[in-house]
Amino acid sequence: VLQSYLNFYLLVLSNFPYESFFLSLKKTDCLPGESEDSLPHCLWMYVYHYAQFLYRLKKISQEEYATYGHWYSELLDMENFHSRLPSEQVTILFLNLCESIVSENKHTFLQRKMYAKASPEIEAYFTSYKKDLEEFIHLSSENLYSDIQNEAFTKMRNAYTAFFLSDHKYIAVQEILDNHLKLNLHRSLPKMLQFKFGPISLFNVTGVIKDMFFDLNKRPAGHFKEDDPNLPSFKKKRAFIYPESAQYWHDLSLTEREELIEHVQAELSAPRYEKALYQVKKRTLNQWFNLINLITAPILVWSIEKQEIVPQWNVFGDRQAQSYIDAHKKKEKERDKERRILKKHLQAISKISTLQRVEIYLKKNNPQFSFHEFQQRWEYEYEKRKDILIHRQKYLDSRMKEFGISESSISYARKNLLLHEMLKIETEVKPYTTYVKKAFQTALPIRKKVTFSAYRHNSDGVEFDPDTLYNHEKWIRADVMKVMESKIERGEAIQINTFCLDFSGSMDHTRMRNLFKILYLLVLGLEDRKSYDAFHFFSDYFIDVVDFTSTYTDKKVLFKIIRHITNTFQDNVLYGGKGGTNISDGISRSHEKMEEFIVDFRKTNPTANIVSSIFVITDGEPNWGITDIPRLSEFIEELRQDGDVEIKGIFIKSEDEESVELMEDIFGADHFIETSDFKEGVNKFVSIMTETYKEQRKKYKWKLKKQKLGIRE
Repeated sequence: VLQSYLNFYLLVLSNFPYESFFLSLKKTDCLPGESEDSLPHCLWMYVYHYAQFLYRLKKISQEEYATYGHWYSELLDMENFHSRLPSEQVTILFLNLCESIVSENKHTFLQRKMYAKASPEIEAYFTSYKKDLEEFIHLSSENLYSDIQNEAFTKMRNAYTAFFLSDHKYIAVQEILDNHLKLNLHRSLPKMLQFKFGPISLFNVTGVIKDMFFDLNKRPAGHFKEDDPNLPSFKKKRAFIYPESAQYWHDLSLTEREELIEHVQAELSAPRYEKALYQVKKRTLNQWFNLINLITAPILVWSIEKQEIVPQWNVFGDRQAQSYIDAHKKKEKERDKERRILKKHLQAISKISTLQRVEIYLKKNNPQFSFHEFQQRWEYEYEKRKDILIHRQKYLDSRMKEFGISESSISYARKNLLLHEMLKIETEVKPYTTYVKKAFQTALPIRKKVTFSAYRHNSDGVEFDPDTLYNHEKWIRADVMKVMESKIERGEAIQINTFCLDFSGSMDHTRMRNLFKILYLLVLGLEDRKSYDAFHFFSDYFIDVVDFTSTYTDKKVLFKIIRHITNTFQDNVLYGGKGGTNISDGISRSHEKMEEFIVDFRKTNPTANIVSSIFVITDGEPNWGITDIPRLSEFIEELRQDGDVEIKGIFIKSEDEESVELMEDIFGADHFIETSDFKEGVNKFVSIMTETYKEQRKKYKWKLKKQKLGIRE
């Protein structure tokens, strides 16, 4: 707001023709205060030169003119326009007309509500002199005032002056009502009128306060918007002319006003009436003083000296200016303090990750700022953070549902912690996702057919499913607008896998977390395949984590796994196993569960073609169960032959471990891999799985061919 005022001041100082303005007053030998018509003449000339200023501004810069070309129209508050004295009404409308004509938008002036609220005399003035007023303003663009001293302009100016002189009559009525100058004019009224009007009227006796908007002891001459304390004060202190608690002249009808004046004139002697009128004119001078200060601000300010109104530049004295500077510095210190407090609160809520905690923070702290911009910024950022967390929670809820977390009976805090860990894992394995999915597509082929759907609007597209916005998997699967339908035809063979995983104490946080990342990738690869998968762990004993079900593998198995292999402490997820290493028991029980599932599966799918595999992941040699290596190797080979099951070993070795002969002795030279880091583990694990699948399908296809050819085993 202050910047806008300063910009306008600069434009006025640069372009307003002050020299011409004062010279025109000097030529007419008519300065304010020298005669009763000097003030209206001064304002009359000021409007003329203000029109020159607008024309100059419009010519110099259309942009600045668009911003400041309606200064008075926008600045002056037009509420209660009917309560203004004639001099106020005519001057305000004159300035408004000036701005409307220069902007070539005459309708702006004619449609103003305050034009209709003006007194009948004012309305008649602008109607009668409409063309002459427009010509007067147009000629200001050519600086031709000296050439327009014709009869029409003289009448127009004299009529304008008459409105200022009529102020005396209204102020006289006001003096009767409030006795501000202690002239006791109300005593000239009949008793009945004294009870109805004046200081001893029923209005004042009952203690009624008319206008509670003002908290001052007295009312200013005009009620203008720029009196708002929140706006910069560029004027000197006003002279007050109305008491706060009183009846006002504009509350009375025209007939009532005339009646009061007639009674006073009739009761007072001529000398006493002239003396009273002189005092009333002094009171009117305060009204004119306020009006001229309003109109010529911000550059000029006027003061009353020896009953004359004289101009001066609107600047403060050194002492007053210093007091404003000190107040400004104090305010800036308070602003800096609140700015730091705001920054602290904004940083605090930016770190809060749940809507509930944000609301608790607001209830606990409830930041309040005395500076509007800081309060507005806090409210905006708080609501913005709430919206982000609401949308984020919708997304997290959809992911919880996807992983099957929402169905769990564990606490919400742990659910949330495990979900964020899984999303972190998802981000870390993202660079490998495409590679794994393509590898599994090759090893476990499927065919996709895309057909047009005639029932598009029965689908849950964007129009019908708002969760689509937060479920990025729908976008990845192109499951947004179901205009096209995908039909999947999987291969003839059904894949059944068991992942037998080491849960011994040597599987520390890093190893177990890397193992889970590999499992995450495997599930992504197997999710769209024709595959049934189980995930079991072995330690001192066999641990049944994710057993076979009647549905294909999906992401819900990942939550079951991470829930088993982790513990949560505060805001941390800790991975790790415990106990010894019983490889034989893990493989034996996994093989047993696989056979049970196959037997049950064949009851409902007797002709199904099944291929099965067990993948064993460990980081050490067995110290429980069968610990004799040759015997363990024979045991594994026996299980391979029992049901035609592939059993592969994946050895997670330490970086300083050089020998892998132990794993070769246990699983066989062609049935194991070893790895020491995550990236290498992904490549080798996917490689051994896809090679196993391909080899199994080759054997299966060759078996079918031999059956067709009648070749017996």
